[in-house]
Amino acid sequence: MRLYVLLVVAWVALLAAFGWGGLPAAADRNANCVDLEGLAAQYANGHSVPIGMLRVPLGRCDRNLALIGLAETAVRVGNISDSLLVMDLLQSGSEQLSPNKSEKLQAAQVRSQLAESYLRSKQDQPALAEWAEALEFEPDYLPALLGKGETLGRVGRIQEGAQTLLDAANLYPSDGSVWAALASFYLDDAAEPLVAARYAKVSIILDARNVQALRVLTIFSQSFSRCGDAVQYGERWVQVAPDDYWAWLELANASWSCGEHASASLAYNRFLELAPVDVREQYREYVRARLSPDHQPNAETH
Repeated sequence: MRLYVLLVVAWVALLAAFGWGGLPAAADRNANCVDLEGLAAQYANGHSVPIGMLRVPLGRCDRNLALIGLAETAVRVGNISDSLLVMDLLQSGSEQLSPNKSEKLQAAQVRSQLAESYLRSKQDQPALAEWAEALEFEPDYLPALLGKGETLGRVGRIQEGAQTLLDAANLYPSDGSVWAALASFYLDDAAEPLVAARYAKVSIILDARNVQALRVLTIFSQSFSRCGDAVQYGERWVQVAPDDYWAWLELANASWSCGEHASASLAYNRFLELAPVDVREQYREYVRARLSPDHQPNAETH
């Protein structure tokens, strides 16, 4: 009898603690998390998101993944400020929740997406800050390493940029995109075309269709009056990226330098067809001058 009474008392105590409807189901215990995960879908459908809800204690729910999903959705719909706020919340909670490897990778991906959004609006310094945040989550995350290195080069921090890209090459020596990024860096930012060409050739060995490497080798060959090589690389470039109007322009320039006037004309016209209006207007006179009979080089001089 005494045991029975004790069991009844224990049951009443549990009901008092959790409510008279019975013990909470898993979904009830994680109600805040369920709501949080639903915010991403709500946000994607154009509804406003009560950001304040993200500040509530979330108990045992998977807060990190929910926040990452919401931040990623915010980036996708172009709301950078919301995404930054959510990622800051993620980082403030990370100290207590210790995100796992998968969550850290996802957070690094979101930070990288934010950096790319800043780059599209030509905001290099905020982009650099986001690359740094991405690497705090995942120090070996390749897109962040490449993005940071390339952006450092663009703002004139050549040594830092080169070191970042070389670190990436040491981590991923068999990835052609790393060597192609180094090639573009040394061609465009460091003004060392010979070094750029060496890295581009490594990239081509690893990935024969790498557009960055083909671009570097096309421009390098042109600048050193190797028009035959430039045409060869340019033709490979347009095969890999037939809608890249810059590829058609560089192929046209190479063909023009080699005295291949018919091929140059076709490539220049293709460039004008594909280029956006502002670029087309900028280059229209240049192309017209190049195609003029009075302005065509003799192939034997190249």
